[in-house]
Amino acid sequence: MSRNTPGNNLAKLLKSTSNTFSLKDLGVLWDISNDKTLATIVYRYAKKGYLYRLRKGIYSKFPFINLDYKEAGCAIFGSGAYLSTESVLVTYGVITQSIQDHTFVGGLSQSVKIGEESFLCRKMTSRYLFNRTGVIDGTNYSQASLERAVADMLYYSPKYYFDTEKPINWDKVKEIKSLVGY
Repeated sequence: MSRNTPGNNLAKLLKSTSNTFSLKDLGVLWDISNDKTLATIVYRYAKKGYLYRLRKGIYSKFPFINLDYKEAGCAIFGSGAYLSTESVLVTYGVITQSIQDHTFVGGLSQSVKIGEESFLCRKMTSRYLFNRTGVIDGTNYSQASLERAVADMLYYSPKYYFDTEKPINWDKVKEIKSLVGY
């Protein structure tokens, strides 16, 4: 059994493929169950520059400016969150207006600003959120496919106007809506 020494914990942190961690993630990674011990270690690592605080309870191996906004958003908004709606629709050219926020779907409705970046999370019922049909789960973040983003947008705003519908496969959107259940 290996001991939880500072060098050991740091090595585990650096070996991890994740760049963002909740306090709970760090406790599991380092096999620390005592909340006070964990908080003390995280505080010291943040003070030394080994960890960077994104917001309460969420940390990164890198300063926010060096993080992919998709990974940061998924970490901030928690389990099951994924990039969707306007952010994905702009990427595919379905909407052409500029957007202010990186838009996510998750378990809570909230708006967060970190540095110059704004993040918006729309709450989705857990039975829909955890149905991953049309969601591409990557190593460090998840993102909706174009058709899932369209289905999500129509879930929130049934009369939403799309600037161009050419890239949208409406049969896939209909299938996703049916499989997800909304």
